[in-house]
Amino acid sequence: IATIRDHPHSSYPLIEDNGKYAGLLLREDFQDFLRHSPDAAEQPLAAIGLAHGPTVTADTPVREAIERLVRSGANKLLVLNDSQRVRGIVTVMDFATAASRQPAGLPAAMREVHSR
Repeated sequence: IATIRDHPHSSYPLIEDNGKYAGLLLREDFQDFLRHSPDAAEQPLAAIGLAHGPTVTADTPVREAIERLVRSGANKLLVLNDSQRVRGIVTVMDFATAASRQPAGLPAAMREVHSR
């Protein structure tokens, strides 16, 4: 609970005991679970129900990553390695920031994300 309170994000990647990505815990779902489950503190996080957003690898071309993001309607991509371990998160704002620095040299898909 302290992590979610101290780091207010819309979602949090959950990692299985073996280190692999299990899914996304949505902040809103977590808060609803706490409000409506009398024994919430005793339940595993997976009992809340996990979302599964779009993922890419570090080798995914930027154009493909942006297209996947736009097509999914999500606001972030989880970057996984070949072992399905989380390596990072790339957000719409990350792409928008990059586009604002050099819009002419970026792929059309990135300029489209930036202009929204």
